[in-house]
Amino acid sequence: MILSNEVEHPEESALAVERANALRPILELEESGQDIGPLLLEAAKKIGVSRSTAWDFYRRLKINDGRASSLLPKRRGPKYGSRRLEPDVESTIERVLRQHYLVPEPPSFLRIVNEIRAECAARGYLNRPGFTGE
Repeated sequence: MILSNEVEHPEESALAVERANALRPILELEESGQDIGPLLLEAAKKIGVSRSTAWDFYRRLKINDGRASSLLPKRRGPKYGSRRLEPDVESTIERVLRQHYLVPEPPSFLRIVNEIRAECAARGYLNRPGFTGE
């Protein structure tokens, strides 16, 4: 079975396939109405995870029709392409960095941060809900 990011992280893909192979038979047994608790505990020991993690893997596998790719690690943090700042704030930061920092003798980092804060305050960006200022 080929996973979407097998080329990027072959060790993670192999681990996901191993876990899926240990849990797939339990998916079939649940459909027949058997108690799967003891089987999941045994599978947890086999794949080296806790019982609750095995249940989590089992649920993810069940929701995704038994695909091993559902057991790949989830990326933490903001998603690619997401923005935390509004475009006008980003453009102000970029402009200040170009004018004051990307020069032959740049000032200190603290001076740049203060300059960016002053520019943002002058434009009214710091008064928006959710801005902590620090």
